[in-house]
Amino acid sequence: LDTISVAASSVTGTAAAISRGLHPTVCVCSSITLCFGGIMRDLICKREVALGSQSFALCTASGASVYVLLRELRLRKLLL
Repeated sequence: LDTISVAASSVTGTAAAISRGLHPTVCVCSSITLCFGGIMRDLICKREVALGSQSFALCTASGASVYVLLRELRLRKLLL
């Protein structure tokens, strides 16, 4: 459930950034950067980082990438 909520917020953030004029590639890269920023914060604060059990970077990148891909296909009228 946690992974789904992270992916959903990634899609929402990507949609908002694109609507404000950012390039779709920048939106996907920035979502991954934000995720790794949280990991760095956990490492600096000496908190437990669970990299193996749930990959938030993977679900963030996947959510944003799939949204951008489907949006671009729709804009190019390849998707009905």
